[in-house]
Amino acid sequence: MRVSSRLLSNAAANYIRLGMTFLLGVFFTWYVIGRIGMTGFGMIALAMSMFSIPASVDNAIRFGLLRELSAAIATGEAARVRTSLTSAVAFCALAAALLGLASALIAALAWLGLFSTPADVPNLRLALVVLLLADGVSGSIRMLCAPYTQALFAAQYIRLDNLLEVLRRVLYVLSAVAVFGFVLPEAPLALQLIGFALSRVTVQLPDVALGCWLARRRIPGLRFRRSAFDAAEFRSIRGTVWHSGQVSLLMDLHVFFIAILINFFFGLAYNGIWQIVVQLGGYLRRFSLGLLHGVEPLSTHLQQQGRDAALIGLMKRTIRYQLGSTLPLAVCLVIFMHPILNLWIGGRLENWGQQLAQAGLDIRGAVNLIAILAYVLLAAQVVRASMYGVQRMLYGVGLVRSYSWFAKYGALISIGLAALLMWLTGSPVAGPVALLITNLIFYPGIVLSAAVREVDLPLAESLAESVPRPLIVAALVCIPAVLARLWVAELTLVSLIGLAAGLGVVYALLFYGVILLPDERARIRELLRGSGGRLGGEREMPADGAVDETIIQ
Repeated sequence: MRVSSRLLSNAAANYIRLGMTFLLGVFFTWYVIGRIGMTGFGMIALAMSMFSIPASVDNAIRFGLLRELSAAIATGEAARVRTSLTSAVAFCALAAALLGLASALIAALAWLGLFSTPADVPNLRLALVVLLLADGVSGSIRMLCAPYTQALFAAQYIRLDNLLEVLRRVLYVLSAVAVFGFVLPEAPLALQLIGFALSRVTVQLPDVALGCWLARRRIPGLRFRRSAFDAAEFRSIRGTVWHSGQVSLLMDLHVFFIAILINFFFGLAYNGIWQIVVQLGGYLRRFSLGLLHGVEPLSTHLQQQGRDAALIGLMKRTIRYQLGSTLPLAVCLVIFMHPILNLWIGGRLENWGQQLAQAGLDIRGAVNLIAILAYVLLAAQVVRASMYGVQRMLYGVGLVRSYSWFAKYGALISIGLAALLMWLTGSPVAGPVALLITNLIFYPGIVLSAAVREVDLPLAESLAESVPRPLIVAALVCIPAVLARLWVAELTLVSLIGLAAGLGVVYALLFYGVILLPDERARIRELLRGSGGRLGGEREMPADGAVDETIIQ
């Protein structure tokens, strides 16, 4: 399959997953706030934020495995695959132990009173400790199984990888519904949170077992053999993880430290507000990632085949695709931010006005604050999305060191600036402002210059091809969006679905006619006719020692 066809066909499967996870996430926030209030939701949000450092390490290790497993699977040699897997399992066993220790340390700090919790609600500190420990145990188990689950992605089984991700989100939401709605609906808040924490290490893990089983069945040579351990492969994984880990920390530390700063300056209710904002920004980021899911192993395969021109062409495409997907959506979210928030959480907040009053907010003030925070965070996410495809492709071809050096400086800029601005202004808006500044330095500056320097990406040509078309689409989408906003004062669920469908059709037509080039539109027509390959981007694995020709055609 051609490179553009594979990228677009992968995106089709990815957006199905994105739509399902989006609905699950929206429902989770709506349901949890309604059942246990902003204090309970803020507690879950704080625990999630505290786990972001161990989680960022987990993401870094997964990315490190992806690079090495992709290279091994691309050879089609079962012995090479066994060596890579065995070395990865050894590395992940060590990482799982360290991850567990880190989680225990964070839980101990929580028990000693590092974080602010309302004194009038009993046992909340204990509940936070149990939430953190449960996240640590769940994360350690997932880390032990990561070589198998990541192998599916490395082998470009995109639909299976998407299926496992959706299953994970479904189990997360179902556990919340079961605990808060059926098992412990009338229990004290701390006991409800402890019950939800225990579900993290029980009913929320079947996707891991299924992923391991599918990987062993689908990928020849994916077997652990102690004799296949290779010290050089182990060191290679360690080196890749070290550099990708620095970048992962740069991207994720802001969530952790901004949450700590917000808790320190403003209190637990504001952690719930920040989590809603992060969730909104996360939807925009995941929408753009649908076009990139699978680009790292694809980049590795292109490098293995020496297809440098195709690699550069793919980089230019990702800049255009990313801006074309995020900028119009961000514009629509800004235009409809208040009606969406009022529909989503406004009614749920009415039952918890006292908790907001204790934080110095009313319902309208909370919605306005969420909107302002979201505006800034959306801008930061658009900047990140514009060059994120280039960053991930540089990683896929083994050039993570070309930009990872900035990670420590970026973390200091983001965290230090956020703390200083919060202290000076007394506003949580300083958090996403600091992140926006850091992203402006890192992505257009460090990442893009690395691509120009390392793979000879033509800068002027790339920007001329990639930037104007998304700007035109964003401007054109504004017209029906503004007219609809003037026409619709308050949203209902039915009107929101109709509005999203209408604007979605307009956006899809503009994306097809303006963002895509003529050859890309031809690829889509081929895919729809079934002549361009299987829509989900799946492929059968070659026999041991064979070369998969679909990768290089």
